[in-house]
Amino acid sequence: MIAQYYQKAVELGLIKEKTAVEDPEERYAILKQLSEEDIEKRRLESEALSEAIKLRSSEIDRERFLKDEIHNITERLSIIKSFDKPFDDYGGALSKEIERLNVSSWLRNRLPDSSDNPTSLFAKQELDDLANALEAAEKEVDKVEFLSKNLDKEKLSLERQLSEYTEELNSISKAKAATKDIGRMKGDGDVQRFLGCLQVAIQTQLNPAVFPELDAKIAEVGQTIAELTKKAGEDPKASLLASLKTIGVEMRTTLDKLDSDTPSGVVFFDPDELSLAFGEKSEDRKYLWDLGSASNWLSCHIATILGFQSAFLRRIDNPVPSFAVFDQPSQVYFPHNWTKSDFSSGGTDEKAVKQVFDVLSRFVKDHPSFQIIVTEHAGKEIWGEMECVYEAADWSGEEDKLVPPQWTR
Repeated sequence: MIAQYYQKAVELGLIKEKTAVEDPEERYAILKQLSEEDIEKRRLESEALSEAIKLRSSEIDRERFLKDEIHNITERLSIIKSFDKPFDDYGGALSKEIERLNVSSWLRNRLPDSSDNPTSLFAKQELDDLANALEAAEKEVDKVEFLSKNLDKEKLSLERQLSEYTEELNSISKAKAATKDIGRMKGDGDVQRFLGCLQVAIQTQLNPAVFPELDAKIAEVGQTIAELTKKAGEDPKASLLASLKTIGVEMRTTLDKLDSDTPSGVVFFDPDELSLAFGEKSEDRKYLWDLGSASNWLSCHIATILGFQSAFLRRIDNPVPSFAVFDQPSQVYFPHNWTKSDFSSGGTDEKAVKQVFDVLSRFVKDHPSFQIIVTEHAGKEIWGEMECVYEAADWSGEEDKLVPPQWTR
């Protein structure tokens, strides 16, 4: 009990972590001193703490805004960059045409007077046509160059803004990592309630004189755990990292089978950021919020869920329910009220949705004890030929609904 109260006091900022102690008697002495201090003084200190919490809250809002903006800018840059090759190809074709037509101006300037020469008159007309075509091509080149320059300006502006937002986001992330304690801090009411409970507890269950054997028993159990861990030769942190590395390999395999353009190479789940991370080196690492495209997000969520479930299923004492539910994964590709006619046979969107069902089907085949439930508008033309996909119910009729109509009458 002393350990729990002491830890709570640390979390509330009443005890500085740098001055934390381990000895139960020292901890009790510190807690007893806390309980005897002026609560009004602590209230004033907690008001300063509240200001820090408000500041942290504003940083969280800014972080959310930056992530959204980075996502939007990344998508816009992707669209603009998709025009680079068509513009280059079209401009190159026009340049070649101008090179071929330039000879018309040279010939027209050297053509003799056509007033008495019908042949020269015909040649002049032909050369005039070529010269007009040259002038039209040059104007078209000017248009292409104008559009290309504007796109380049927009691209530079977006890249500059993306760099600024990314730098600001990294700064916030570093600040967040340096002030993790603030995220655990509570407001004035929590501090007052804790101090009130502490005053009562000091006089009853926390007093070592009342239950001297309790702390000794806790120390004994802690020593036993340490000895067993040492015998097992397993560092909990190292074990976690090893498991996440294995899960990351499975996630990479799944992502490669889906409609995903995530960075190649290492992918793993970062337990500190609660997000997928791509890349081994921290300076080159990208997180899920850095990626554009809803299809990337869908693919990453599927890969993460299946990767973790695969790890759970390998455990004999698996405590996690062996099923997952996915609601309308095709909505990424067909966000509105689409029908079967919206599918273009063999189109990229249809192929992407089929890849989702194929990955889910193969996972169930490889893990027979696992069940996946999908609620989906896509019909049998998408998943009908897949081995482990079965239709449980069809609620698209007028009377046959998930919630029977008579229930609502």
